[in-house]
Parts: sequence; C-alpha cells; structure tokens
Amino acid sequence: MKITNKLKKFNKNLESFLSKNILHTLDILYTISLEENKNIFLVGGIVRDIIIEQDTCDIDIVYTGDIYKLGESICNLFEVKYSRFNEKFLTFNILLTNNINIDIAAPRTETYPFSGALPIVERSILEKDYCRRDFTINSLYIKLDNELSLIDYAKGLCDISEKKIKILHEKSFFEDPTRILRAIKFLSRYNYTLESRTEFLLKDAISKNLILNISSDRFKNELFHLFEEENLENIILNIIKYRVFSCFNTKSIEINTYENILKTFNNIFNLKNTFFCRNIKQIEKEKILLFLFFMENDNEKIQEVLKYFNLSKKNIKFLLTLKDFCKSTFN
Repeated sequence: MKITNKLKKFNKNLESFLSKNILHTLDILYTISLEENKNIFLVGGIVRDIIIEQDTCDIDIVYTGDIYKLGESICNLFEVKYSRFNEKFLTFNILLTNNINIDIAAPRTETYPFSGALPIVERSILEKDYCRRDFTINSLYIKLDNELSLIDYAKGLCDISEKKIKILHEKSFFEDPTRILRAIKFLSRYNYTLESRTEFLLKDAISKNLILNISSDRFKNELFHLFEEENLENIILNIIKYRVFSCFNTKSIEINTYENILKTFNNIFNLKNTFFCRNIKQIEKEKILLFLFFMENDNEKIQEVLKYFNLSKKNIKFLLTLKDFCKSTFN
C-alpha cells in the first residue's frame, strides 16, 4: 500500500527530496502496520526530515509490541546486509543492502547512573518515550495508521518553524554529554540557533568538562560523525565558538583558529604530486581534521591529545610529519 500520497499532508514536495528506496521502504512498513494492525510509529529524524525537505537513509521506528517479531518480519521482506537485536536496550537494528538503516525500538524510559553512563532502559509508554530524546525537533511521531496521525508532545513543530534547537529537560547534557556534539551537528547542518536556556546549559556542561565523562572512543566517534557532515565550515566554526575542546585547557593545550584550520585543511586536500598527496589516503580525513585543531602545539602536547583519542602510533607519526610539511609549505 502506498504511503506517499498520505505523507504529502506533511510535505507536498515529498517525492522531490526523498529517494525512491526510502519511499518504497516506507510503503512496505506502512503495509505491515495496516495489515497486522500494529502500533508502529515513525519517529525522530525521518519525521523531522520529511517536514524540512531533507533526504535520509535512516528510518527510526517505535513499536509498542514485540520488536523482535517485527524485526524478523521486516528482515524477511527485504534484502538485509546486517541485523541485530539488543534485548538490553530494547532495540532491533537492520541495515539493508541498499544502505537504508531501520532502527526499531520499544517505547522506553532511560535513567543514567552518572553523567556519561550508558542508560538503564525500561519499557514504557509513548507518552513517556519522547522525554528521553535529545531535542524537541527529534521528538515528533507519525503513527502508521489510516490517518497518519502526527503526535507532537514537545512542540517540536514550533521549534522547527522557529529554527531552534531545544533540549527536553534540564539534565539532558549532564546525562548524555554526546548531545553537546549532536547540538552542534544540527546547528551546523540546518543553520538553526540554540534556544536560550539550551545554550546556557550547553555552555555550562562544556565549562564543567562533562564531555570527558564519556569514553574517549565515544568522544572521537561523535566528532568523526560531525566531520562527515557536508557543511564542514559550520561544524568547525561551532566547535570553536562553543569551545568544545576547552576540556583540554587544564593541560595548557591551545586550539587553532577557525581560519587556520579551514585554510590548512583545504591546502592539504588541494595538494598534487607530492609525497603527502600520494599518501594522504592512508589516513582518514577525519583524523587529519582532528589533528588540525591542535596543530599549533608542540609535538609532545599533540601526541598527548591524539593518544587520548586512541589514534595509532603510525597515524600520530604521519600527522607530526604532516605538521612539519604544512609549516614549511603553507606559511
């Protein structure tokens, strides 16, 4: 059964920005929901992106029934590259061969034993599920029923129209400091602004170095996701603006300027017929960009930061050599 025409109530230009693969996948999920009378809800990014006209490869679902059975049903209807059921977190993740990602979750509550901890998850009801989400713009639900009912507990539609990033509760950044980086992602991607209280709490969390409460690998992975964004200039600018790396100030580590980072980054990737041009593919651009934030420090301090982010000795050696090359070539 086709969902496209019904989804046009939320955006009449749907077919101009959503891929045929996404629309086809939504059609099948819609058919499952109607034929088996299942309480399936689209939630989060897919709903937000439909409203603001953004393509996506991610479909997030909340399901009030047996998520394992639903996940298995979906796997039987698609060509699947990968699937995983996580009983502890009440999730079922499916990656299709066309690289569409389907995340199924039960409605749940999350509690955090301490700042930066992984949450303790308990099954709950939809009316409480939205409270665990990062921002109001990601807390919208569309029920896959005949009417395609939109559910907006947190007034996310209003914040989308006002282009604001707003957390759902006061302890949001304290509980999960990765939301600091997610806030920067949405600010940069959509040219939104932080709601005033949210901005105050984000700055407070950064000043208290709460981001160091997450593991160094989680910190690095979230950063690298940021560095994959299309609007990289905004990402760099907002990382500098909100002093994300001020957590290293106690070690007297200086942060490069926005202008120098961007200029050097572009210079490096415009190189031709040099040793570094031929070997640049040996190291991901995300690692080079991370290094550029700290390039103005002496080698010992650079190594300290890069070791914190668990870069290999080989990567660190290459980046320190790259530093010398940049100093002699671009200055």
